[in-house]
Amino acid sequence: MSGGSFNYLCYKQIHELFDEENLVELENMATSLIELGHKDAARELLNMKYTIEQSLVRVETMKGRLHDVMHAVEWHVSGDRSKEAVAEAVKQYRGE
Repeated sequence: MSGGSFNYLCYKQIHELFDEENLVELENMATSLIELGHKDAARELLNMKYTIEQSLVRVETMKGRLHDVMHAVEWHVSGDRSKEAVAEAVKQYRGE
């Protein structure tokens, strides 16, 4: 039998671990480690998974708050909006 039972997690780049399918595989691997009697390694693997999930939620929240600012800057640099539009978006972001 060849390797790859967990979608080759050991070879993934860090950013690839943030994909939903790889998060599932991290949990599956942790379950296998527990079954093999290695709870300490499973615990750290699950901690990595939970840290990734928390990061995704935090970044999604930040992106939501910054959406209008990001949009205004994008359009300004493209020449479609004035710098005043950026300033207005930032003002709204700040709650002013």
